[in-house]
Amino acid sequence: MSWMKLIMAVLALTGTPAFSGAPDQYGLSPRGLATGNADMADADPVYAAFYNPAGVAEKGNRSGLQMTYVNLNLKDLNAGYQSGSDALLPTDTYRASEQEPLEALGFGLQTGLFPGVGFGIAGMVPREILNMRGLSGEEVQYLQYHHRQKKPEIYFALGLDLPFGFSLGMGAYFTLAARGQVQVGLSDESSRGRLQLSTDPKVIPYGGLAWQGKLFSGTMKVASFYRQGHRSTVEVDSEFVAKTDSFVLPTSIQSELSAFYDPALWRLGTSYLWSDYAVHLSYERSLWSRYRAPVLLLKGDDIATLTGSEGSGDRVDLSDAEALKFGTTMKHSWLPGGYVGLGVAQHFAAKSATTQSPVVDVDRQTFSVGFGGDVFDPLSESGDPMALSFGYQFSQLKDTSFVNAQGQRYVAGGQIHTLMVGGQRRF
Repeated sequence: MSWMKLIMAVLALTGTPAFSGAPDQYGLSPRGLATGNADMADADPVYAAFYNPAGVAEKGNRSGLQMTYVNLNLKDLNAGYQSGSDALLPTDTYRASEQEPLEALGFGLQTGLFPGVGFGIAGMVPREILNMRGLSGEEVQYLQYHHRQKKPEIYFALGLDLPFGFSLGMGAYFTLAARGQVQVGLSDESSRGRLQLSTDPKVIPYGGLAWQGKLFSGTMKVASFYRQGHRSTVEVDSEFVAKTDSFVLPTSIQSELSAFYDPALWRLGTSYLWSDYAVHLSYERSLWSRYRAPVLLLKGDDIATLTGSEGSGDRVDLSDAEALKFGTTMKHSWLPGGYVGLGVAQHFAAKSATTQSPVVDVDRQTFSVGFGGDVFDPLSESGDPMALSFGYQFSQLKDTSFVNAQGQRYVAGGQIHTLMVGGQRRF
C-alpha cells in the first residue's frame, strides 16, 4: 500500500540534528582566539562572563564588540546519496563544501557593582538566526561544524572576590529551545498535514572558580568552569491518521526536537605570567555522551509490528569530546598595551559507537595567531585609548572514513578559517 511506504518514510525521519553553539567551537574574544582559547584562566575580562564567570570580579569597567567570520570548507558527506532506495524523497541538493560562512557580532561587558563584586555580560548574535533542517534518517551531518550554528547566545554572570586569592562566579546562559505541533492525515487518494514550530528562551546555569597567587618571579592563575547541559528536547504534540477503504489507522507521533544542543561543558585551565610573557594551558571536556538524537516514534496497537520497541534509535551513543589547548602571549612595543598571541590545540572527536550514525565528528588540530594594542579613541572624553585586537585560527579536520546507511563509504574532513576583529574601551 502506498500509505504504508509513507509510514516507513516517516519512521526513517529524524528531526533537526544537534548543532553546538559557535562560541563553544571558536570562542568569543579575539585575544582568546589568538591563544587557541587556551587562556580561560587569564581570559580577557570583557568576555570573562563566557570563559569563566569568576573573572568578572576583576576590577575595572570595560565594554567591547567584535565581529566573527567563519569559513567552513568541509568535505561532502551525502554526495551521490539518493533519498530512499525507492526514491521516496528527492535527492538533497545541500553540500557541506558549499556552506555559507558564519557571520556574527559578539559583545562583552565587565563592570564593578560593589567592592569585590563584579557583573559581566558576553554573547554572540549571528547575522541570520534559527536555520533548521531535518534529515531523512539515512543522511549524515557534521555534529559540531556547520554554518547552521546560528542562534543567539548570552551569558550573564556575577563574580565575587574571596580571601586567599580565590574568586567565585555564577551565572545564567540564555539560549533557545524549539517546540511545535505536527498533524498528518493519509488516505488512498490524498494527504493532509500541518506543522507549527516556535522557539522559547532557555536558561542554563553555570559557574566558575579561580585562584591566583605569586609563584617564583611571576603570577600563577588556575580556573575551572562548568556549564549544565542544554536539554533542548521538545515534546511535539502530533496526530497521524492513515485511512483506506478497509480501515482507519489513527495513531500519534512523538518527537524530541533538538534544533540546537549545548552539551554539558567542563573546563580546567592554568596560566603563568611573568615579565612580558604569559603561558596558557587548558583542558576541555564536552559531555556529548548525554546527547539524545531527535526521533519520531509512531505509537498504536495496530502498528506495533512496524515501529519496534519504544525508544529504539533515540541515542547516537557518542563519546565525550575533549580538547587540549596551549597558548602564549608576549607584550610588544609597537603599540601601547600591545601583545602578540600564538596558540595550538588538539580537539578529540565525539565518536559514535554505531557504524552508521546520522552525525559524524572528526579530530581537529588548530593553529592560531593574533595581536592587539591601544589606539586613540575619538569618543573618549577622558582621553582613554581604545584597545583593538585581531585573531585568526586555522583548523584542519582529520580525514576520517565512514559508511552510510546504504553501505557507501565516504570521507569526512576539511578545513575551517576563523577570523575575529574587535575593540573595547574603558568607561
